[in-house]
Amino acid sequence: MLTARLRRAHEHGASMIEALVALAVLCLGMLGLGQLMARQLAADRVNAARAVALQHIDLLRDSMALNTAAVRAGDYALQWTADRSASADCMAVACTARQIADHDLAGWRASLRDALPGSRATVFPGAAPGQWGIAVAWPEMSRSSSGGSLEAPAGPPTGVDCPPTYLCHVAYVQP
Repeated sequence: MLTARLRRAHEHGASMIEALVALAVLCLGMLGLGQLMARQLAADRVNAARAVALQHIDLLRDSMALNTAAVRAGDYALQWTADRSASADCMAVACTARQIADHDLAGWRASLRDALPGSRATVFPGAAPGQWGIAVAWPEMSRSSSGGSLEAPAGPPTGVDCPPTYLCHVAYVQP
């Protein structure tokens, strides 16, 4: 009889320990799920920014295809930090090929900055004749200041250095 009483007294704490262990396992699972969701959100943001960059690259490629004289003259070349301003409103008056290129780049840059705040872009001649590279960079929120990464299609090295703390997408086009 004494043994049964001791056994019952000992068993009262066991169910409490089991409940605490189950709660700890549940908490660890919820932390893992939260971390997975945070990573997915960051990946979704990068993919959305890449989609905007690709859309703007296509827009500039289309503009370049309509102004081949300026493309051949190299008027679409643009550095990361350079700003191009339109010297004339080419929608209202007749413009030279160079003025159209300036107008295209100024409008394109403004549209890109509205769609991707803090973004930068560069346009440069490619290695192949008639080929142009267009790189779009946007700030990466989760990266430290250790440097940016270049996300480009597979192939030969691009020769474009992404600005530090930015993510980049580069595409080569044949306008």
